[in-house]
Amino acid sequence: MQRTLVWSGTRPAARANVPAGTRLRHMVESDARAVGTLYFQCLPPDEQDSLEDAIADVHAALRGEYGSPFTDGMLVVEALPDPGTAHGRAGDHATVDVGAIRAAVLTVNGPPWPDVRDHLFIIDLFTAPDARRQGLARALVNTVITHAIHALPGRTIGLRVEDTNTAAMSLYTALGFTEHTTR
Repeated sequence: MQRTLVWSGTRPAARANVPAGTRLRHMVESDARAVGTLYFQCLPPDEQDSLEDAIADVHAALRGEYGSPFTDGMLVVEALPDPGTAHGRAGDHATVDVGAIRAAVLTVNGPPWPDVRDHLFIIDLFTAPDARRQGLARALVNTVITHAIHALPGRTIGLRVEDTNTAAMSLYTALGFTEHTTR
């Protein structure tokens, strides 16, 4: 079952640091293919339509079809060159190309769903399977929170998550998200 969680604090739960070897930056339109490809790879098999549908979904989010894009909440984490190599690969044991997008978050203002229409809303957050549990999702969400506090003080941030996704539920709870209840 999907749960709606909200954050309505005044400061992030933790700093928004990304791990060494990566950098966090704003998503741009030219990232849509790479972000859509990562999105497709992260979807459970029973939710996958096609790679092209996943890429189209990212384009739709960037165009505002799910609400007005919150530019400071449309972010990616990408791999950086390993300073110890000449070609930018991180050594023989790693196969991540420089610039490869390892995680992404898509955030909109005023999503189309009635129960959260007045929220800043994280419509998608995903991390490459081999890059999970490294702090990338935490850094992305904390960065969204930090930007929202400054750009939209007092604004509630919402998201939806499957209650069977225990890793995501734990992350969001640790960051101060609570279950949304309608009055």
